[in-house]
Amino acid sequence: MSEEESYIENILRFNKGKVGTFYLTFPDNREWNAKVVTGVLEAAGKDHIIVSEASGKRYLLLMIYLDYVTFDEEITYFNGR
Repeated sequence: MSEEESYIENILRFNKGKVGTFYLTFPDNREWNAKVVTGVLEAAGKDHIIVSEASGKRYLLLMIYLDYVTFDEEITYFNGR
C-alpha cells in the first residue's frame, strides 16, 4: 500500500457503492453530530462526498465537517483488498 492510498478521500473512493452513516458537525453548533446522513456513498473528492438516501435525496457533504463514517460491512482500506 502506498502512502497516497491512505488519504481519507481515497479510502472513501474504495468504498463507493456501500451504505454508510456519515456524522457531521458544523461551526457554532451547540450539539455534537449536528447532522447524520445514512445512504449510499456515490462519490468522494478531496473536499466533498456525495451520498444518496434510500428516498432518492442526495447530499453534497463537505469533508471539513465530516467527523467519522460507519459501514455495516467490511471497509476496503486500499485498492486490491
